[in-house]
Amino acid sequence: MRSHNSACHSRPRVRSIVNKWHWLVVAAFVAATTAAFSWGAVPTRAEEIHPPPAESNDNRIVDGSAEGLSGWQGSGFLIDQSWQAAYPATFWPPFWEGPEGPVFEASAGGASITQTDSLSDLASSIDAGTQSLWAEGDFGGSGSGADGAYMTVELLNGAGEVVGKTYQYGPPSPNDRLNSTIMVPCRSPITVSPGARTARITLHTEESAGQPSSATADQLGLRSEPLAIPAIGFSEPRIPGTYVRMDETGGQGPNCGHAELFTVSGPSPKPTELSEAGHEAPAMPARLSDVKLSRSLLTLRVSSPTKINVAITSLPAGGRKRHNSARRAARRVINLTLTAHTAGKLVHRLRPSLSAGRYLLKLSIASGTTPSSVARMISIH
Repeated sequence: MRSHNSACHSRPRVRSIVNKWHWLVVAAFVAATTAAFSWGAVPTRAEEIHPPPAESNDNRIVDGSAEGLSGWQGSGFLIDQSWQAAYPATFWPPFWEGPEGPVFEASAGGASITQTDSLSDLASSIDAGTQSLWAEGDFGGSGSGADGAYMTVELLNGAGEVVGKTYQYGPPSPNDRLNSTIMVPCRSPITVSPGARTARITLHTEESAGQPSSATADQLGLRSEPLAIPAIGFSEPRIPGTYVRMDETGGQGPNCGHAELFTVSGPSPKPTELSEAGHEAPAMPARLSDVKLSRSLLTLRVSSPTKINVAITSLPAGGRKRHNSARRAARRVINLTLTAHTAGKLVHRLRPSLSAGRYLLKLSIASGTTPSSVARMISIH
């Protein structure tokens, strides 16, 4: 009798175990079926459409900052990790680094790579006639040569037909580049025709196939709003000499800016009056505020001239219950020092851009003899 009762009591347990295994098998079957269906629905490489980003103002172009070529189709462009601009004079303001590797560089004339990016998340505003887009990029060539890179943007409807006009950015003329191996910005808004559902981005060379080319490009972007880079108050240099600065408008190339030279004359100030970059040395304690980090930009506001040490550390995915080895897996991806020569907003373009994930941002400043720092956790989508 005791044995019978024991068997009776065990049946619910057995039934519970069987039910659990039943649902596990069903879940596995559904997952496998869904995966098989999804893989069957994936478009071919020639038809691949990149999905819209998590943030509406994020760059829709995949690998637009020359992170790689996986987001592109075509041939003739390589990723040059060590390319650097060769300005004909000291660039002003001095914290402008100018485009540098990695950049897109053509291996020969006739190079062309393209990608198609989805606009489906903007469909309602596009069809209402209220949506605009903003395209941009840095484009250049070598020395006084006429070679150069340029980008075209075409909007396509659901049937893959071009709607509206084709927009072109670059190539800048040799005069726009001061006959130097530099890049200049080319950018403008795009009027989006109703019915547009995708954008086809193509990077070209000005030279035809078979001709040599040193065309370069970087920071290609397509956004639902212009990338906000606040103006930074910056006085002219105090040390006499010739300088070069970038004007984002007025270039000879389509929708391009241009570089220009300017001269500063007068007596040189005493060395004790200047910091290493030609400005008065910091005299006030500095404070940081309005700190923002995105994939490609770090922006912050300082109350007075100072130097800021920046450390951006990627954090492993997962919740609180991580093993110590996972914590040690965090790696520092960016270490740099920024110099704010005046009070106000400071903007620094990150190279390479950050990928989606969790980061620890630590900023340290030294105001007189009292250093201070701030750290915060930031998630980038």
